[in-house]
Amino acid sequence: MNVLLIDDDAYDAFEVTSRIKSLRSDALVVHASSSEDALEEISSHKSSFFDVIFVDQHMPGKLGTDLCLQLKQLYVEGSPPLILLTSDGTDTTRSKALANDCDGFLTKPADNNRLRKLLDGKRCHWNLADLPSDLDLYRSFLQSRDLASA
Repeated sequence: MNVLLIDDDAYDAFEVTSRIKSLRSDALVVHASSSEDALEEISSHKSSFFDVIFVDQHMPGKLGTDLCLQLKQLYVEGSPPLILLTSDGTDTTRSKALANDCDGFLTKPADNNRLRKLLDGKRCHWNLADLPSDLDLYRSFLQSRDLASA
């Protein structure tokens, strides 16, 4: 299993990598500390190399939700699951993650049972509790995204 972890915080990256390796001993975790590093890692491998990509929300230069949308457009044959893994559990972040096609949402520290399911390839990445409570906010992000792509 090949995992790309995009997080600018070295401690958080170490902690998440340790959790992943404790749950899946066969996991190869590649760490990128910025959006630019992540795009470089992805372009240096064949498109199907990564089985799952975890993205932090708050990084210098680009929000994780914006990077997820860019990655969805970059992958020609469909992207691996893109999971927003963040300590920012606000409705704004949840709404933007959903509108920008993130495949799942986990708050830090990640629950090991949910993390295990994601690593085992379970396709249901959004729990009801992860969805935004303000659907109007979600709709506004979705409309903004649609207008930008038109």
